[in-house]
Amino acid sequence: MTDHHQYQHWGLREDDVLVAIHDTKKDDGHTYRCPFCNQLYTPKRGEHNKWHFAHKVNNPEKCSYDRYLHSLAEQRILEWYKNSPIVRFQLQNVHRCSDFGHCKWQKNDCHWKGRTEPYNLKDYFDVIELEKKNCIEQEYFIADILLSDKNDAYLPILIEIWVNNESSEKKHFSGLQIIEISIESEEDIDKLVSGDLLSPALNDTMPKGHRPFLTFYGFESEDTLHDCQLVPLYKLVAYENGNVAISTCNCKSYNERVGTLELTKPFPADKVDQQFVQRTLYAKAIEIGVLNRHCCVMCEFFFDCSHCGQVCEKYKTTEKSYPFYREKFTQYPFDIWQLNKTTDNQ
Repeated sequence: MTDHHQYQHWGLREDDVLVAIHDTKKDDGHTYRCPFCNQLYTPKRGEHNKWHFAHKVNNPEKCSYDRYLHSLAEQRILEWYKNSPIVRFQLQNVHRCSDFGHCKWQKNDCHWKGRTEPYNLKDYFDVIELEKKNCIEQEYFIADILLSDKNDAYLPILIEIWVNNESSEKKHFSGLQIIEISIESEEDIDKLVSGDLLSPALNDTMPKGHRPFLTFYGFESEDTLHDCQLVPLYKLVAYENGNVAISTCNCKSYNERVGTLELTKPFPADKVDQQFVQRTLYAKAIEIGVLNRHCCVMCEFFFDCSHCGQVCEKYKTTEKSYPFYREKFTQYPFDIWQLNKTTDNQ
């Protein structure tokens, strides 16, 4: 744990109300105790040092800053939950295309992590208790904080405070629903209770090097199907009449067959890459035998050529480019389909 300080700024008044040192007054007649060890505090309100509470009798074996922080987190979260009209809860889920996992053209944007719609925990959990036992499959686990409902209609949620030691793996994978909150300072507690949200989004707000603020165990992940982003593709089609043409299609339409040979590859965003892919398609078509080896597209001058449709003496340049692009055909994912032949999908 990395301490921002070792000062203790919170104490329990004699009526068990948590009070911050800046909300106390000199000679106010109240006594204050440590939230963990219950020993009496002396309020320190000096003009030069930070205001804080100090144990009247310091006993490191009975109390430490980490233990104080753990107890403080428990009690402040308990108070926050009881007094907040809304405590929004949100989980991470997965959005994916319905074809993800068995589509050769899939990309990162076909599958991403998102957030579920938040809901108010207080609509479901009306009981909150500290250090409460919870049983699953005849095994008992003690929760730092337990959220449940009076009618036992919902699986309870265990809130675990991680100061020095996270919960055991046995508890993590017990099947219980657990929210583990990493607390490294009083400021971390402030961050949580100053809002109304328990969500993985809070992890994005933590400074670099901080442990994940919230970790979730035992909650069912929801996979949400979404409309496909329609990955663009190039398709070379050889028709029955001997014509050959390249057109664009997408990951949903590429297998609508119209020719006797169809070669398909991804459509790159960059113009130079587009030209490269076109040439690899033509090179493969030449190899299969549906195009002449001296096809103009294979010429290095093709895309800036003024001789289209004319007899061109530069055709010999294809002697070098054809084998090069033929070998590069497999550099990208591809699909080869021929009429009355087995599809060769890679």
